[in-house]
Amino acid sequence: MSKKRPKKLNESSESMAEESSEKLERSAVFEPDFREDLRFWIENERKVALRVMDLVEAAMRDPFDGIGKPEPLKYLGVGTWSRRLRILGRDRTQERAIREVLAMPVDHPRRDRIPQLLASWKVRIDLGGIEDFSGQEALMALSDAFLQWEQQHDERLRQEVNREAQQTIALKMLREGFSLKQIARLTELDMAQIQVLQSHNTPDSF
Repeated sequence: MSKKRPKKLNESSESMAEESSEKLERSAVFEPDFREDLRFWIENERKVALRVMDLVEAAMRDPFDGIGKPEPLKYLGVGTWSRRLRILGRDRTQERAIREVLAMPVDHPRRDRIPQLLASWKVRIDLGGIEDFSGQEALMALSDAFLQWEQQHDERLRQEVNREAQQTIALKMLREGFSLKQIARLTELDMAQIQVLQSHNTPDSF
């Protein structure tokens, strides 16, 4: 069942939402619509809202606290607890948390997104957007994260360009009457990909 958010919050809930949101924004990185979910919890599921704030407080005290614990967050907040809160510790904790993220397995479901968040965070620090950041080691770790994100971005771009080139060659070969097996062998596209190209490009479009 999808949630229905109320149009308006009462004054006490509004005040709590603003205070909670400000604290969240100082200590964590969430999805853009997370504040709206927090408002929803405050108005409709106060226990969940209080539990979320308990988690934030715990993360502010010790960014590594809570590893392996079940995530109580719902809706757009799912997956935000754990590493996304822990990356904003202070001093040596910052470095440890960032290094831990960089050491995550390549196939980890959050592995691709976190370095991008760290890179964005580093840009904000360089531009003076985060004043309470401390620790040369942590800044170096962020630089590593930024470099890693750039490398991932470049690799994805290279793969995209290569894929487009393969598809262009495959389309030309289809127009020339090559068999699907010949096209697959020369372009390294699989049969299913070539068939999709073929179905989207009728003989008239050739």
